[in-house]
Amino acid sequence: MYLAGPFFDDEQVSRIEKLENILTNNPTVESFFSPRTTNLPGEKPGTPEWANKIYHEDVNEILKADLVFAVIDFTGENVDSGTAFEIGYAVANKKTGSCIS
Repeated sequence: MYLAGPFFDDEQVSRIEKLENILTNNPTVESFFSPRTTNLPGEKPGTPEWANKIYHEDVNEILKADLVFAVIDFTGENVDSGTAFEIGYAVANKKTGSCIS
């Protein structure tokens, strides 16, 4: 499973952490990937090199996933562009998905 969703402020991080804990403690979930926990040792966050590696890590994990679960957290018409991309990439690759808002 791939867990998509924004994690830019404390409320969003808390929401994603709760879902990570639920998935970790659910015996029916074999494994999941949460981009929030991606660690790239030696890479400086925000650099073009870091962003490129994060992008490739995420798309590879979406391709490996049986299910993509997305948290849609938006105000008005503005959805997180990263989450929108993850949903679109998953749909384009015919992944089963579910979204909550």
